[in-house]
Amino acid sequence: MELSNPVIIDFGKSLPMSSAKGPKVLSQEKQKKYMEDFPHIAPEIVTGKSGQSRKNDIYSFGKVVKSIFRRANLGPVPRVITQTLEVNAKLRPSLQEVLNATF
Repeated sequence: MELSNPVIIDFGKSLPMSSAKGPKVLSQEKQKKYMEDFPHIAPEIVTGKSGQSRKNDIYSFGKVVKSIFRRANLGPVPRVITQTLEVNAKLRPSLQEVLNATF
């Protein structure tokens, strides 16, 4: 199996935490479209339940890692990555917990 060196790119919407935006207000129709167009965006951002936070970033990170595991056939997605995709942001692990996890 040939190994590759993947690179995560496109930080076009990234902001410093000091510039985090408040909750979005979108109609149900726009929420659905937004989730289809940007599946890596945490659900609480799309539904307007929360503004930007580190927990949103954990969700997006989990989406990217899960996609890499599936596309590269790396085996089952680690439990900690599955936890990053919790709908309830309070149940998502911290970045430190993700970094300390065994893959």
